[in-house]
Amino acid sequence: GVALIRTGELTGERPPVDEAIGAFRKALTELTFERGAAAWAETQNNLGAALSWLGNKTEDIDFYRQSVEAYRAAQKVQTFEAMPVAWALSQYNVGTTTGMIGRVTRDVATLKESVAAHTNALKVYSRAQMPREWMRTHYELGRTLFSLARLTDDRAIAQQAIAAFEESLRDVTPEIARHQWGTSHKYMAEIHMGFAGTDQSAKEARKAIAAYKAVFQGANIEKYWGDMIEAHSSLAQAYLRLGLIEGNADAMRQARAEYEKAMALTNRAADPEGWVNTKDGLAGVVAELGILTRNGNDIAEARRIVAEVWDFVRENGVDKYDTYFRDRLAVIDRHLSDVR
Repeated sequence: GVALIRTGELTGERPPVDEAIGAFRKALTELTFERGAAAWAETQNNLGAALSWLGNKTEDIDFYRQSVEAYRAAQKVQTFEAMPVAWALSQYNVGTTTGMIGRVTRDVATLKESVAAHTNALKVYSRAQMPREWMRTHYELGRTLFSLARLTDDRAIAQQAIAAFEESLRDVTPEIARHQWGTSHKYMAEIHMGFAGTDQSAKEARKAIAAYKAVFQGANIEKYWGDMIEAHSSLAQAYLRLGLIEGNADAMRQARAEYEKAMALTNRAADPEGWVNTKDGLAGVVAELGILTRNGNDIAEARRIVAEVWDFVRENGVDKYDTYFRDRLAVIDRHLSDVR
């Protein structure tokens, strides 16, 4: 069964994993808890891993739920007192899987289960003795806390998410764990952006800028133009927020530069929605810069960009945004008349 799971992981194909699940279920009909507790628990763990993989493959929440049931069954044998390391791994698996369920279902109670399970795992995992497990558990804990903070609008939980991500990165470089590095910094940047907006805090905006810059070091981002566009646009928004908070024209110019980098990567034919969003974001930055510096040329350029985007949207038969663009142009026109 374990070899079949590995085959599925390597090939990305479902049939070997389905076969493994069948084999594990059959084994559990013969190998009962009473007849061989240790082997029974190991089989439950293997079944949980296979079902979790299938959940990832199919995005079917029921497979995740079955996976959690199997992991929790194994904990009847793999207790903290008797088998602490196996217990911690099982807690980590439960935490990761319930985290997936909670993010998909947006269920606060399930996300709290995930937090509790990861917290349990960290009773065993230490940075000194089990650094890899320590790192990945804090990373998954951070992801769950991030989602929980979003659902509950709880600042304290958001701060806990940052703390968990920072712990996960203490012994990590982008070369060692590029995906974790990039994703962790992206989540932290989003939290700092939220704080910057709520508090009108230049300090938080600068933290967001630093975190978004770190994203570019992560997960082979240069290979994925969609991720690069998002990264440049997000960094642009962080610079814009700093510019608005401080009245900082240089920060707004940096925001413009990042949006222009994003625009260079967009493809209007292949991704019209992405082109529209990025171009509209650029217009907003150019307008704000012109308003701050009372530069009519910048404001007029922003107007041309918005008009271009609106024309493109209407040419594609979409009229539901007419009010948005009409109002946007009216605001720009008012500012333009003020500086002329």
